[in-house]
Amino acid sequence: MAMNMMDGKMWLSDLYDHDESYVERFMRERTRLADRLERGEKRAELIADMQAKFVSAKTEEEEDLYIDLQDCLTGWCASHMKL
Repeated sequence: MAMNMMDGKMWLSDLYDHDESYVERFMRERTRLADRLERGEKRAELIADMQAKFVSAKTEEEEDLYIDLQDCLTGWCASHMKL
């Protein structure tokens, strides 16, 4: 795992093979999913939505995003990232 050499702290982006913009987009989309769950949308519907977006993704980064978000919904992630 790489560390940010400027200040010695580990950033979320250091845990992924993506740049800061990916991590920012991931966190923004994860927050939207959390909001949708709070409003009462069914988890299965959100998972199906992520699967559909994965299938229609145009780049590998988009595929990674939707798989990572689906992992948050299904629990296949770090405990602090589960939705």
